[in-house]
Amino acid sequence: MFYDRGGLILYKEPIDMQSRKRCFGKIIKSIRVKNGISVYQVIDYLKDNNIQSITASTLYSWENGNALPNTVTFLALCNLYSIDNILDTFEWIGVKHYYPVFKITENEYEMVLRYRAKPNMHPAIKKLLE
Repeated sequence: MFYDRGGLILYKEPIDMQSRKRCFGKIIKSIRVKNGISVYQVIDYLKDNNIQSITASTLYSWENGNALPNTVTFLALCNLYSIDNILDTFEWIGVKHYYPVFKITENEYEMVLRYRAKPNMHPAIKKLLE
């Protein structure tokens, strides 16, 4: 759940970390392959830019969804792969694709907080909304 001045974004349910890793891995591998960049070109790029010294198995681990790169390395990969719009490219790591997003106002947010504070009233509110 992320709150900003424009309202609150609520996800139907959280996506687990392993699913995030798998989504991330599929995306970075497909972009690397689409751009015709070899694993060793990625390794050399990171090394040449003093980002992170990695091995081919580390990159494969990211692409297979077993691990995630650190933030600096992630941004370097985005630069190498010419990813200009991170949010759209990674679809919030699959959340937007699998779970609907709702924007609510500050008043609606306050109502949700009050609703959660009074669980004994939930049946009455449910009946009222039917």
